[in-house]
Amino acid sequence: MSETIYHEQKQSLLNEQIERFFVIFSDLRKVMGVGFKHAHQQGLETHQQFIARVRAIFLAMSAEGRTSLLSGLEEFIQVGLEIQEAPVEPIP
Repeated sequence: MSETIYHEQKQSLLNEQIERFFVIFSDLRKVMGVGFKHAHQQGLETHQQFIARVRAIFLAMSAEGRTSLLSGLEEFIQVGLEIQEAPVEPIP
């Protein structure tokens, strides 16, 4: 496989994953039933409802699903913090 084809396939996969991330993030906000900012503004009662909703979802998930979700989010945050200062490359 030529280097160009490999790079194009890798870029295509990355673009698909980025699009999937934004769709999932949007769906996550819908599933939680409240905006994160709104929950923070409403104080303790809404915060408790938010925690209860997360708990209910986690209980319904498989142990493997919870582990995968948390590991992926931890890596996303860690990498994001590491490259926070790096210049952002434009999308080709």
